[in-house]
Amino acid sequence: MKKLGHLGIVVLVAALSGCLQVKMATDIAKDGSGTYTMTYSVSQEVEQTLAELNALGGEMAAEMDEAPDFADFDRDEFVAKVGKHGVKLVSYANDIKDGRRIVELKLSYPDLVSFSEAIGGSFGGSGLKITKHGDDYLLSSYQVEKTEVTEAAKEDAQEDMNAAMQNAAKSMELMGRLMAHLSEMSMAIAITLPGDIVESNAHRVEGRTCIWEINANNMMQAEGMEPRVVFSGKGLSLKTAD
Repeated sequence: MKKLGHLGIVVLVAALSGCLQVKMATDIAKDGSGTYTMTYSVSQEVEQTLAELNALGGEMAAEMDEAPDFADFDRDEFVAKVGKHGVKLVSYANDIKDGRRIVELKLSYPDLVSFSEAIGGSFGGSGLKITKHGDDYLLSSYQVEKTEVTEAAKEDAQEDMNAAMQNAAKSMELMGRLMAHLSEMSMAIAITLPGDIVESNAHRVEGRTCIWEINANNMMQAEGMEPRVVFSGKGLSLKTAD
């Protein structure tokens, strides 16, 4: 796994992992800057299973390569990587409690695109952007350009795929282990906008905060759903990605 992959803009990988409990909150200020906080919890048993599955390589491991690997998190490397985009690590805690890894992380960013490029741009995936929508603003997702894949990386990926094919039975065993923890999966994504909400595809809205909640019951319906929020532009002059 990467040292820190996608931090919650896409829910598919977390759904595949099944057992994660994640709470994420993105707060956007009136100038477009803001903060991102995340609480991440996973059992050590599941964390070990994911590591074993990833070690086998193949397509499933490639999907999970987007997920955060906090067991092998290089703080200095991460700070340097996101710092190139103006994103700062405000606080970070990583502990084992009652058989679970609990991670609490907070970042500050100058604008959503810089944040998305810092997190998603390094590893590929989706990001968030703000564009004009008449007199209002639209928050939506976009595909962050992936870094160039070298020939050596392609060869490594092919070797991983070959190894996975030879270890199909083990892969099935590990996936069975993960599925046994499916009911533990829950994810809450909250985005607080600087203007009144006009419309959104969020599961619920509380004031200026849109909330998406994904769990084992609605996971399949939530797959592929990207945040989309129209909010009032009154009194705002935000940097947009137009």
